[in-house]
Amino acid sequence: MLFVVLSDDQAWCRRHINATDIVYSVGHSPIVDMAIASLCDHAIITVGTYGWWAAWFANGITVTQENYPPHGSILSQDMNRADHYKPDWIGL
Repeated sequence: MLFVVLSDDQAWCRRHINATDIVYSVGHSPIVDMAIASLCDHAIITVGTYGWWAAWFANGITVTQENYPPHGSILSQDMNRADHYKPDWIGL
C-alpha cells in the first residue's frame, strides 16, 4: 500500500506524518494534484471542498472528520451533513 500526500502545507505534513509508505506530491499545481487524487483508490480528507472533490473522484473508501459541522455551531444550522457527505464515508 502506498499513501500519496496532497497538501498546500507539505512542510507540516512532513513533520507530522511519519511512515515509509508515503509519497509527497511536491511542486505540482492544484489541478495536477487533483488529477493524482482522482487516480487513488481511497482518500483520507480534511474538511473543505478540495478534499471533498478528491474523495468524490477517488470513489473508494473515504475517511473524514466525524461530527462536522460541530453540533450547535452556526454552520450546523445551515448544513445537513447527509447532503454533503456520502453515507459510506467513515468519520473519525
